[in-house]
Amino acid sequence: MLRQLSPRERDTLVTLGENGPAGNFDIIALNKLFTLELITVSAERRIELTEAGKAVCREIFDQA
Repeated sequence: MLRQLSPRERDTLVTLGENGPAGNFDIIALNKLFTLELITVSAERRIELTEAGKAVCREIFDQA
């Protein structure tokens, strides 16, 4: 899954993982992350990482 993400999409995923939904995110990156089911919108209408998104985010952190 990680290989499918561009650097911009990886940055967006990491930012969401570290800071939560607050931020100015690239709409195209968000679209792909939604498509890959790495992020979702919560009942409170906030963008959140899915379990798959959390796993990919951990993989990114492990590579750093």
